[in-house]
Amino acid sequence: MNVAIERWRRAGEAGDAAMARSALADGAVLISPLTDQFRFEGADVIGELLEDVFTVMTEVRFTDTIVDGDLAVLFATATLGLSASAYG
Repeated sequence: MNVAIERWRRAGEAGDAAMARSALADGAVLISPLTDQFRFEGADVIGELLEDVFTVMTEVRFTDTIVDGDLAVLFATATLGLSASAYG
C-alpha cells in the first residue's frame, strides 16, 4: 500500500493530527463526507481541521480504500461525540 495512505490510516486510527498532516501533499484537498460543498484545501488547513475533528471523533477504523492513480478514497467508521470528561 502507498506509504502516505498507510500513514494517513495510522494517524486517523490514533487520532494524531500531526501524523495525518505529515501524510499529505501541500496541495491536498479534503472533501467533506457530509457534502461536497465543504472543501478543505492545503495540508496545513487540513491539519488544523483534524486537530478539532479528533477531539470529537474517536474509534476510527478504516474499512476500505480505493486508489486510482494519484487519487484515493478511504472509508471508515468512527464514534462521534464529546467524552464525559469534556463536560467538566
